[in-house]
Amino acid sequence: MATHSSILAWEVPWTEPGGLHSIGLVARVGHDLVTKTTKQPLRVAIHREAPVVSAGARTGQQTQAVPPGASLRPNIQKYKRSLAVLYFYTVNFLLFLQIRRLLKKKKDPNTKVVFFFFCIYSCVQKCQEGWKCKGGGGKTGNSVLSAPHPGTQLYHSLLCIVLQFLILRLMGRTITAVLTTFCVQMGYLLAGYYNTATGTYDIKWTMPHCVLTLKLIGLAMDYYDGGKDQKSLTSEQQIYAIRGVPSLLEISGFSYFYGAFLVGPQFSMNHYMKLVRGELTDVPGKIPNSTIPALRRLALGLVYLVGYTLLSPHITEDYLLSDDYENGSFWFRCMYMLIWGKFVLYKYVTCWLVTEGVCILTGLGFNGLDEYGTAKWDACANMKVWLFETTPRFTGTIASFNINTNAWVARYFFKRLKFLGNKVLSQGLSLLFLALWHGLHSGYLVCFQMEFLIVIVERQAASLIRDSPVLSRLASITVLQPLYYLAQQTIHWLFMGYSMTAFCLFTWDKWMKVYKSIYFLGHVFFLSLLFILPYVRKVMVPRKEKLKKME
Repeated sequence: MATHSSILAWEVPWTEPGGLHSIGLVARVGHDLVTKTTKQPLRVAIHREAPVVSAGARTGQQTQAVPPGASLRPNIQKYKRSLAVLYFYTVNFLLFLQIRRLLKKKKDPNTKVVFFFFCIYSCVQKCQEGWKCKGGGGKTGNSVLSAPHPGTQLYHSLLCIVLQFLILRLMGRTITAVLTTFCVQMGYLLAGYYNTATGTYDIKWTMPHCVLTLKLIGLAMDYYDGGKDQKSLTSEQQIYAIRGVPSLLEISGFSYFYGAFLVGPQFSMNHYMKLVRGELTDVPGKIPNSTIPALRRLALGLVYLVGYTLLSPHITEDYLLSDDYENGSFWFRCMYMLIWGKFVLYKYVTCWLVTEGVCILTGLGFNGLDEYGTAKWDACANMKVWLFETTPRFTGTIASFNINTNAWVARYFFKRLKFLGNKVLSQGLSLLFLALWHGLHSGYLVCFQMEFLIVIVERQAASLIRDSPVLSRLASITVLQPLYYLAQQTIHWLFMGYSMTAFCLFTWDKWMKVYKSIYFLGHVFFLSLLFILPYVRKVMVPRKEKLKKME
């Protein structure tokens, strides 16, 4: 069963005469919300492992095979499941009472964050141990908590955090520390991808670790900037530069902040330390009035969650690989790709809206006051929902989707490549970095290569329409505006779906099959425009306009 994410997962194993069985109760609300193979986001599944050979079979006697689950007694089954659930909630209740008592005391907030994270970890580990019956022997090996941490493989993040602390302390504010951090953290992540990746969506320790990798690289760069002269830094770098020396506890609290550990958003150490010092509030010296703004984002996230849950059984990437899709008409294949390309992003929208609500509730989302004195809570916003739903341009979708990660890449990668003297080259290398950061599958490279190509062509087309008197007059006709908008949205989401096909199908044999079925439409269309538009510009743009642009 290939899952996309789970907030809670447990199994209660025991031995029966027919073999080793386990009841797995899985509640999924996360990165992809539902399983690849089932239509239900919540289910009880019975798994059968290697059968146990009875004594009669070993002595040669004729014995009748026991069907899987036939010997399970419903009352015992119900009792064990109920006991397991009761045990889990009891331990959780006692845990949160302890956390509540701790939060009332005036202690280091970093301690509270780390304590909260590791208590959740310890709680679930104890629950898993408590649910194992004596006869089970622990042979299932499937009782792994997927979130809010990668189960027993938490040592990956711990190791990288300690290594990062040592790099900062031993190498100091040097370019060597920055390069070492980049190589160590990215190398560790890529090695994890290499050792754990499969042909499907993998929910393993690498999922939260990719978020952590960006955090630690950004931390090293901000620490390096903190050692420079203030005048040599840009205004943006002055905001994020770390002047002090962060302790191991502060780095751990920053890394394990529970509102952003799993799927983001990205935020800086300086912003986190403002939260620790109690500065992120609309009422100085008091708890922020963030409940209503947080609930609004949660409610919006739940709307997307419900929509995705209801429609996901009917709109899947698996259908793109089916014979029905391949045998459909060309226009049907394009229309399905258009609808799927829009819909597939809703799972990410859901996650980011919910996590944004968590960040707002804690105060991390506070972004100062506007000109009217109203509090802004968009510091951790990873989505601009209205822009995402209404923009007819690819650049608009990029500006509204996964905002904080895009801002991180722009701040710590794209702008740091200024020494190359070529904006297009810097943009291409930034997208290559993003592709590798997502994983080693060829589909990621194809997706970001298409994004690079589409953005270049879109900018050329927009510049052509703006500079050409004929095209600009044509584009300004009010009556035709709805038709233009519809055409733009159709092209926009058709080729967004085209790019996302490679992103979601991962391996070359899968996305190649789909691309062949629509004759590589996206590559043909945009590569053609890339070479045609310069000649069209020569014809449509007057020489005076060209001279003005050169000046």
